[in-house]
Order: sequence, then C-alpha cells, then structure tokens
Amino acid sequence: MLLFMSIYIVALFGVFNSFNIGEAIFKIQQKSALALFPLVFGTTRLLAVQDVKRVLLWFSFSVFFMCIFLLGNGVIHYLQTGSASHLHGYELNIFKSASPITIALFCLFSAIFHLFLLTVQKYKINKQSFLIHMVAIFFYAGFLFLFGNRMTILLLCISFPVFIIKQLSAPKKKLSILLLFVMLVVAALVKNPSLKNQITEFAHLSSATLIQLDTDSSLGKSWGGIPLRIAIWNCSWGLIQKNWIAGTGTGDVQDELQSVYEQRKFYFASRYNRYNAHNQYLQQFLANGIFGFVIFVLCIVVPLFFTFSHQTTRGLYLAFLIIFAFVCFSESFLEINKGIVWYSFFNSIFVFSENKPN
Repeated sequence: MLLFMSIYIVALFGVFNSFNIGEAIFKIQQKSALALFPLVFGTTRLLAVQDVKRVLLWFSFSVFFMCIFLLGNGVIHYLQTGSASHLHGYELNIFKSASPITIALFCLFSAIFHLFLLTVQKYKINKQSFLIHMVAIFFYAGFLFLFGNRMTILLLCISFPVFIIKQLSAPKKKLSILLLFVMLVVAALVKNPSLKNQITEFAHLSSATLIQLDTDSSLGKSWGGIPLRIAIWNCSWGLIQKNWIAGTGTGDVQDELQSVYEQRKFYFASRYNRYNAHNQYLQQFLANGIFGFVIFVLCIVVPLFFTFSHQTTRGLYLAFLIIFAFVCFSESFLEINKGIVWYSFFNSIFVFSENKPN
C-alpha cells in the first residue's frame, strides 16, 4: 500500500520544488486517485476475487457500449455526408475529453479479460459462453483495428495467439480462430488508411524523416507520431540530465519542456503545441528526479513478482502490468485523468482482493 501511494507522496514533495505553484496544486489534485485507491482497498479489503471479476465484467460491458456509440456516430456521419472519415482512425473518437490512448487501452484490456476467462475456464466453459467470449474478443479487436492505435494493436497481436494456443486443445479450432484473426489483421492493414499511414511511417523511418533539432526545420510539415516522440524524448532527456537528482518539480515540468523546445528550435512544439514527455518513465524522472523514477519502476516490478505467488487472477494481473508498462513507453499515461483512475483502481483491486475468501 505504501509503495503504490509513494508515487503520490513524491509528487507532494515535488510541490516544494516548483515555481509554478498553481500547476503543482492542480497536479496534486489530479493525481489524488494514486493515493486514494491503494488506501481504501489496502485498509479495508472490500472485494473478494469473484467481486473483481464482476467489476471487470461490468467494465467490459461499459467499453462495449462506448464502442457501439462511437461506431453508431460514425455510421450516422457516413449516411449524412457520404464520408467514412468518422469510421476509422482517431476521428472515431467524439469524446474530446478522452484521449485516444485511453479508449484504445480500455478496448485492449476488455479483450484480454475475455481471453483470460476462456483460459481459466477452459475445462468447464460451455459452447454458448465460448461463443459469447469469442464474439466480444473479435468485436474489441475489430474496433482497435479501426481505431488504429499502434501500441495497443501490437499488444493485442502478441497476446491473442498466446492465449488462444494456451486455451484450445483442438488443433482445427485453434487453427481456424488464428486464421480468422490473421484475416482481420490483414483487412485492417489494407482498408484502414490511418493505420496504413502509421505502418508506412514506421517502415520509412530514417534520419531524413526525423525532426532535426537545433535547426528551424519543424514548421511547415505534418509530422507523424514517431518523429514527434523522438524529438520530444531527446529534449526530455537533455532536461533530465540537468535536473536528475530532484527533478524540475511537480508543477514545472511543462514550463521547462516548453523552454527546452524553444531552445532546441523545436518550434512546432514550443509555439503551437504543449507536448508532455510522451513517456511516463521520462515524465516521472522530469518531475521528481531519480527517486521518483525508481519508485515508479518499483511499482511495476515488485507486483510482477507478487503475481507468481497468487493463483486466481495471476494471469490477468500480469497482463495488466505488462500492458501498462508498455503503454508508458509511448505515453505519459499518469498525466491523463482517466489513465490515473484506470491504473490506480484496477491495480489496487487486483492486489488487495487476492487474499479475501470468495
């Protein structure tokens, strides 16, 4: 409990290292769930393991209806305008307060939850339940391929074959489901323009396609996510080297980044956008120095060892931690309200419900 709350505690200390007190107070309010959920579930142990599964099932239902709503809006837009732009890519997202990564991550987590249910119930699941879970999995997978977030699609493409191979014993059924999944992947790569563009961007990544820092070269072009992130990470790392002990302070990270962007002539970021570090590991290092970075890494690594001594939801919690750890390489996920709540809530109920009897 203290380990998980320590992410919030170091942020509190970072307030005293901040010049922008208003922003620091806002960050402390925003991140309060990082302390609240471990404290509540760690001291009360409200949920049994079966309760956790029910919570996850209702979460999956909520994500399902969210996806239906977004797809329905895309269909209505197509019927009214003849344009399919709202049926693929981030244009699918009409919830402007929700970042694309949170929507994609919620779909991925829901798909993996249904994969997990197939795995743990492989010897007692009936045909009807099997069909329901498979339909749910392919629905979430289909939505992810339409949405086109690279990181979550990659994680899905890794996890799906692993779970299916582990769960199914009949070779023909295993082969047919995997073949169907491959066909879905191929269809997405062929038919989704935004996903095709992202794959093309990655395939043609070279020094010529990257943003050249320290030269006025970032304006007048449309940059993809990878070149932007590489430039942001270079700027972030340079700032870390100057403030590696205590960090810049909880409230000063963005101001310092904007200053570095301007100094490095990354004008696309300094004058027209406000990009965070787009990497939670770098973000923690920037805000709270080496101690904040180590605490954050321990909050991922220590539970990984914890999962091997608890059987009931071990596989699902392990998947949760791996998903979160990988997403944090490309996103500052704990700078997003919904990301903070999602991580802290589910991390807490996984850990603090394990020992309560069903």
